[in-house]
Amino acid sequence: MPPGVTATFSPAMVQPGQSSVLTVTVPTAERNGSYPLEITGTDTSATQYASAELTITGGETLAVAGLSVSDPANAAAWSVQQNLQPGDLLYGDRTFTVASVPAGLAGATWIRTANSSKTVTADPLVTFSLNVPATVSVAVDTRVGRRPWLDSSWVDTGLQLTDTEGSSSRTFEVYQKEFPAGQVSLGPDADTANSGSMYTIIIS
Repeated sequence: MPPGVTATFSPAMVQPGQSSVLTVTVPTAERNGSYPLEITGTDTSATQYASAELTITGGETLAVAGLSVSDPANAAAWSVQQNLQPGDLLYGDRTFTVASVPAGLAGATWIRTANSSKTVTADPLVTFSLNVPATVSVAVDTRVGRRPWLDSSWVDTGLQLTDTEGSSSRTFEVYQKEFPAGQVSLGPDADTANSGSMYTIIIS
C-alpha cells in the first residue's frame, strides 16, 4: 500500500462461499498514481490470491523542486527531467544516451546530472525537495562501485541501468531509499581517479 493508505476487510473472516468487502482509505493529500495490490486469503489448509490495482487521482502529483548543486563549474548542466526512457541524453554536458532502463523506473521523474561533476568531493553534492514521499534511486557506475554515503539504509536493488558512450556501453547499479516529503541531500560521486561516469538520480 502507498504510505498513509489503509485497508480493512468486513468481515475479517468468512466461511467458504461467503464474501468480505475490502475498503481502501486514501488520505486527501495522497500521491497520484497506480499501485498494484495483492489480496491474500488463508486458512489452515489453503492460501488463495487475488490481484487488483489501486488508482489514485485528485491527490498530489510528485514534484521535484529547489535543485541545488555544490559544483559551480557544472551546476548549469544539471536539470530535473520527466519520463525517463531509452534514448534520453544521460548527462547535461555529454552526448551519452540511455540504452536501457529497469521496467519499474521507466517513465519516472529523474535528474540529469553533469558527468564532469563526478570528480567533485563536496558533501552534500546535490539537494532537492520532494512535495510527497517518494523512492529515490541512485544509479552508480559499476566501475566505481557503491559510494561510501550509500549506507545500509540504501537497498541494492540488483537492477541496472545502461548507457551508450560512443562505441562503449556502461552499466550502473541501482540503489534505492524511501524519503518523506521534504529535502533530500545526496553525497558526491568523488571519483577523483576519473575512472567512471557520474551517477544518475531517479525519483519514483
